[in-house]
Amino acid sequence: MKKTIVTTILSLATLWAVAGNWEGPCGVYLLVNGESQNYRLTTEDWGNNGITTALNGRAILNEVDLGTIKSLTLCGGIMVAGANGNDYYETNSFRVQYRVYKQGAEAGDWAVMPLDEQTYRQNDDYRYEATDKTIDLRALTDGTGGTWVFEAQMLGHKYWNNGSTIGSWDTDHEPYSATFTLPDTYYITGSGSSDANGNWCDGKSWSSPKNVTMSGSSHTFQNVAAGTHHFKVTSGAWGTNNEFGYDETDLAACHANVWSKESNNVSITTDASSDITIHFDARTAKVSVTSTLGRFVRLPYSVVGDPVLGLPVKGNNWDVTSTATEMTRQDDGTYRFAIQNIDLDAHNGRKFKIVGGHSWGTYQAPAEGDFTVDIPENGTYDLVFDFDPSTNLATCTPMLHHDVSISAYGYSTFYSDKAWTLPAGLTATIFTEVNGTALVGQNIDLIPANTGVLLHGTPNATYTLLQTTTDVTYADNLFKGTTSDQTIAANGKVHYILGLHNEQCGLYWPYGTADGVGDFDNKAGKAYLEIGADAAPARVRGFALDGINNIVTAVEDVAIETNDTYYDLLGRKVTAPQPGNVYICNGKKAVIF
Repeated sequence: MKKTIVTTILSLATLWAVAGNWEGPCGVYLLVNGESQNYRLTTEDWGNNGITTALNGRAILNEVDLGTIKSLTLCGGIMVAGANGNDYYETNSFRVQYRVYKQGAEAGDWAVMPLDEQTYRQNDDYRYEATDKTIDLRALTDGTGGTWVFEAQMLGHKYWNNGSTIGSWDTDHEPYSATFTLPDTYYITGSGSSDANGNWCDGKSWSSPKNVTMSGSSHTFQNVAAGTHHFKVTSGAWGTNNEFGYDETDLAACHANVWSKESNNVSITTDASSDITIHFDARTAKVSVTSTLGRFVRLPYSVVGDPVLGLPVKGNNWDVTSTATEMTRQDDGTYRFAIQNIDLDAHNGRKFKIVGGHSWGTYQAPAEGDFTVDIPENGTYDLVFDFDPSTNLATCTPMLHHDVSISAYGYSTFYSDKAWTLPAGLTATIFTEVNGTALVGQNIDLIPANTGVLLHGTPNATYTLLQTTTDVTYADNLFKGTTSDQTIAANGKVHYILGLHNEQCGLYWPYGTADGVGDFDNKAGKAYLEIGADAAPARVRGFALDGINNIVTAVEDVAIETNDTYYDLLGRKVTAPQPGNVYICNGKKAVIF
């Protein structure tokens, strides 16, 4: 039976020391199999003094046997010192020296970790620390089994107020030490039944953490059949601190396309029989795997799930054998598949999974249960599925469609509470300032949520916008808009809406307003221009849109006659022109948008 493997790191705790003419609690910070631990390097303990919280009640390093370790990391240290008179300390006043050696062997040279942060001061007491170190103490061994010694000692010196050093680096006690153990033997266990030739993991499937004994730093399984195979290295027992899997794999030392199925297993796929060698570096606790083929092949990933999402079924079951939903590998190593133009009703919790090798037994994510996606409203969507095999996580992003129509004169306005991407051939423009009698605008790459824009495209054409999760803000945009039919209050502003005058499409004062100042009706999804009365150009009642194409820098102004009486095509006077209708105004055809 396959077991779950979790990685652990040994953390070096706080070590304290007393030395020469400086004294105070001191210590080191360790990660032991991933667990943070602090140990003192001195018998000095200032009790509940707030400045020494990290060391209060902690054991002295000399009292510690860390046991059999998977990982051991020195991640920092601490020193608390008191200054008085003419002497003081600085961030380069203290350092921890440390070394690792096998019990009974010569100790060897010291390495140094400076305490390069001053993290606290209380009166004349100072706390100096190192908190961001990642010193791999296991890597300082040679990887052989047996008992090892980790030894540490705090050194320090003072300064006079004139900046000169008082004496050399010193300490007044012997080094403090802890012991830890490395295993003598390592083993391989895995999916022996996945090999039709019966050679992988000697044909044994997860029956024991000791299925295959490694006689050295590597083991080769010969003539392993094509297929997908899984394994781990263990120290002879199940459990987080005894298993070495994908999280401990040195991918740079492997042939390409090593992946992880679940439970930290190392997984590989081959397309032909080959010899496969598993390597384990007991010094760094790193796994690697290679093949005589010189490579492994990428597992094909595909999406299966609720058929309402457009995913394939076979009978009443999700179809894992279909190649229609295979995902495409991206440059960053993730995978993507998209379904386009699918009509969906609003529904929360539509289900899907990722399968590998077109088989439930080869790979599935999540291992239990399903991923879900919420469809927020009825509509036409693109569904984009993304999968990261390094984390076994997948998402589905529903991207709503929205159709916009361009007028016979090539323009329309648009406003939405969602962000949208622009299709080819459609330009979106915002206006940011009035420069004399001209509007200054710029084309934008996408339409942000809650942002009014002017659209320019082929006359009478319909374009499909695609919803996006990317969003930006244009704080200076003069375009406003509404998502529903609303009456816009004047509020002392000058307003312009899209319309037609003398066969000229442009932005003009709304009908019935005095000099553009007055309440007017705005249609759902449409935008209008709003300019402060002090910024609006005097007597300019509109801005012609001739020449707006790709890069917009200015819009020409146009003077409009004052007789704004509208007539229908039968010659009857119209007091309230309606959008979308054609009228006669000042002897010319006019259209209200």
